[in-house]
Amino acid sequence: MKSKTVEAIIRQGIRSLIMSMTESYWPAVGDNDMSERNITAHVGHCFLESGWHLVTEVSFRKNAGSRLDMLALNRKFRAMVAIEGKRLESAVKAKELSDDAKRIIRFRLDEDNAWYCPGRANSYGVLLAFTWSPEVQRWWRSRTHSIVPDGCRGVGWKPLGRRLDDYKAICGALMLPGYGETDGKYNNFWALYAIFKQR
Repeated sequence: MKSKTVEAIIRQGIRSLIMSMTESYWPAVGDNDMSERNITAHVGHCFLESGWHLVTEVSFRKNAGSRLDMLALNRKFRAMVAIEGKRLESAVKAKELSDDAKRIIRFRLDEDNAWYCPGRANSYGVLLAFTWSPEVQRWWRSRTHSIVPDGCRGVGWKPLGRRLDDYKAICGALMLPGYGETDGKYNNFWALYAIFKQR
């Protein structure tokens, strides 16, 4: 199975979220920001529609208190996609997303709980995120991530950039409808994704 298959499902999920936001409701009020559960729910739904099995809040084999946001499995392709989502709004969140990528790489199915085990060649990790920042969105979509996004400070950006580059992640973004009351620089809103092979 190719990473393009995973990317097509993710992009379909983001487009589903865009449709829900433009045709029904903006899911945050006041100073609250939209939860990353919105993107994971829509992407998860599209995995299900594409014939995958899906489970959420998946425990790690050796640390049951640590969990993945979602795990998609496909028996036909003997494939697995481990998914984590975050709002990418600060260096702290960038570091958390970097740590999530590392956790995804280390994730292994508990064979006692699995009806089949996907091959390593068909195992992927996915990071999903939101950002209001055009600088972060441009950095995310760039070929390399060694330089911190313009205007961003803090230690979390470099570890995230290293992981995206070391894991040879396919990074993309789609613009979401902005919240109507937002003026100025951050009136655009992006859904970000990164896809990488699980080692």
